[in-house]
Amino acid sequence: MPTKRRAGPAPIGNLSSGLVNVLLTGDDPEDPFLVHEEAPKERGGYLRRLFRENRPALLAEFRRRGLTGKPWVLRS
Repeated sequence: MPTKRRAGPAPIGNLSSGLVNVLLTGDDPEDPFLVHEEAPKERGGYLRRLFRENRPALLAEFRRRGLTGKPWVLRS
């Protein structure tokens, strides 16, 4: 009997999967320069603002991945 397939985790807000990786871990394996592309926007607290706006979903994704400690954006 076939099993149901899931498409994976639901998208978080309007964030790309790469940006979610940066917020949670500090980098994106598929685009290692993404964190540097977002850095100029950081003067206005861009990454922290994105994290605040999507906090519940990002924390749930952090736990789903089995990561420990704090998300990268909170450590930096």
